[in-house]
Amino acid sequence: MFNGEGLLGLAGVNQYWRAIASNDYIWGRINAARFGEEVMPYHMCMPPPVPGWSFFHNLDSHGNDCVDPGVDRSPPSLEKVERLAHLADLHGAVAFNTGGWVKTRVSPPQNWGISTYEPGAGMFVRDSYLSARLAQRGTPQPTPLLPGPPKPIARPPDLPGWVLYPLLDSPGFEIQAPDGSNCFQQTCRTFEELAARAGATPGAVAFNTLGYVKSDLHAQANWQHRKGLSDSSWAGLYVREEVVAARRLLRPLPGGGLDPRLRYFQLNKTRLQAARDVHVVGLNGNHMERIADPDTDTDPNQQQRQKDKEEEGKDDDVQGPPPPQQQQQLVRLRSICWLQLDAGFYGLGPGRYQALWVMRKECAADVPVTKVNFTITLSAKRPHRPLDVFRSGGGGADPAGPPGGAAGTKDDDEPQPLGSSSRGQKRQEVPEANEKKRGLLLQAPAGQQGEAPPPQQQREEQGRQQHQQQQQQQQQQQQQQQQQQQQREELQEVAGPKAGSQLSAKTNVDMGLRLTWTDVPAGEFEVPAGAIYDVGVRLWNFDGMWKHHLLFKELRLVRLL
Repeated sequence: MFNGEGLLGLAGVNQYWRAIASNDYIWGRINAARFGEEVMPYHMCMPPPVPGWSFFHNLDSHGNDCVDPGVDRSPPSLEKVERLAHLADLHGAVAFNTGGWVKTRVSPPQNWGISTYEPGAGMFVRDSYLSARLAQRGTPQPTPLLPGPPKPIARPPDLPGWVLYPLLDSPGFEIQAPDGSNCFQQTCRTFEELAARAGATPGAVAFNTLGYVKSDLHAQANWQHRKGLSDSSWAGLYVREEVVAARRLLRPLPGGGLDPRLRYFQLNKTRLQAARDVHVVGLNGNHMERIADPDTDTDPNQQQRQKDKEEEGKDDDVQGPPPPQQQQQLVRLRSICWLQLDAGFYGLGPGRYQALWVMRKECAADVPVTKVNFTITLSAKRPHRPLDVFRSGGGGADPAGPPGGAAGTKDDDEPQPLGSSSRGQKRQEVPEANEKKRGLLLQAPAGQQGEAPPPQQQREEQGRQQHQQQQQQQQQQQQQQQQQQQQREELQEVAGPKAGSQLSAKTNVDMGLRLTWTDVPAGEFEVPAGAIYDVGVRLWNFDGMWKHHLLFKELRLVRLL
């Protein structure tokens, strides 16, 4: 499997490899072969009117559901809302939302809350149910809907003073809202109010379309791909212009896509921090919360070690190191009855793997939850062609291909943890990415952020290189499209089960947690020869009992030898 860390390592010491590592086209082809083509989520739109029902934009009444959406994550089309209205009639329900949930009853209208800022998302309530309640104090007014073809809304709006990174988020570092939660949805009734509040909040450097205002950001390679709550394309992260310039962040591509180098390192992880890389249901500061790792928080030498790392990471070719890495955080289970943590691993080559959750008890008291369930599901699969990604779009030569023994010919990026598995099989530790080196190489060039421009000769050389790359990309576009079609055809022949199949399921697992960090096996699976897998890993317990006093550190993927 291709080793991106190895390529960046060569780029740090060799000008030839640096030019290759800076080629977006090469990274794009690597990503397509390893992780598959990016698929744009559907666009949101306002729903059509439904006779006998009133629509409340962005509002919802939680609970009392009699029909769930299943796998349906489609936009609120006429066919969908009419189908949901029919289901509501069959069940004697009084409401349904555009997410597909049908409700037997709703809470008092004055208690309805903001569910999302996505345009077109909201709740339909039966007119006969509303007639006696619209006059009540605090009842919101319905949103008028217009008949006719819907107008798709592809992305959030651009805002003065902010840079929008579509479909991205930097988890954590949320500023507390006035209501005590870590989300401003219930404080700001509209997206415009949220943007104004974020702009006026001291210390706020960013905010996202879900309503979270942030005091800091992770390195861009650790940002996460995020769709809207309705699985739509209307989602993203807004970062202050001055923060983008000061930290020399890579700007979004003109079409709104991800920088291909960032996408590689976002998807290539085999060690996921629970507080940063895992989707945790109920992570709102009340049921589940992020906390500083107590093991590092009490370490008196931590600051000195961080300073040493910063000094070691300096590079003469760069105008200074990136901001220091933030202290690792944990996820703390305060009190919840619906325990669910979801994560994914992508671009896994042939071999046998094991997922391990790193967890412990928070205190010596008995923990109300001792058993959980684990499932590993095949999300997607692709053919494994490890050498093809370096072939020139013109066919024949292999100018970008590394020599034997260099990056691209070894499985160095495969998960390889230390120790032995529960089955006695050997395994090796996954080498953590050198985030300092990676951060330096992935920073935006100084000239992009308003600093002193490079000399005239250097600017002209950069212009010639960019022009040559553009010509090469245009010449290779047609063949790339043919290769993509070939990949889609080969996908039908990839070995293994169908996407959506369970690769592993473990129920009622007794975790045996202690006050020290414990590796809890979450399941094993195998990727057959000739295939690349994406998998989803879920930890869950829906028994209805309240759970307390657990700490989640990380989820690791190890390759069993």
